Amino acid sequence: MDFELLPIYFENFKKYMDKSISNVIKQYGITFIQFRPIVLLSRHKEDGLSLQELTETIGIDKANVTRVINGLLEKEIVYKSDLKQRGYKIKLTKKGLEIVTKLMKEKEQMREKLFSCFNKTEREQFLKLLIKMYKSIQNGEEQ
Repeated sequence: MDFELLPIYFENFKKYMDKSISNVIKQYGITFIQFRPIVLLSRHKEDGLSLQELTETIGIDKANVTRVINGLLEKEIVYKSDLKQRGYKIKLTKKGLEIVTKLMKEKEQMREKLFSCFNKTEREQFLKLLIKMYKSIQNGEEQ
């Protein structure tokens, strides 16, 4: 494989993933940018996440995260839980949890289709190598 073609492969892979996810989430009235915090919040169902935690994890500025969360509040997918002393946490509503359950099932089907060309060992190896490369890049940028 030519190293020079690697960026093209990654870009096409990302486009495919984005398009597939967009097609799935459209039916729930969710935008692509709203999908990310929903997934993150689904991993923190009990405690929720603060706006700051969402901002740091998603990697976009606080103003945009606030706008995204306000859109999800309007759609009654998330709510703010009041913690008095430490501000509030964002949590998924019952509607949000139902959407996440449906989205995760569809996302799993998409993942199966995407990785159907790999056996289980290849799939695990691919993901480990991809994560290793990503962490290496991250560490290189921090230095």
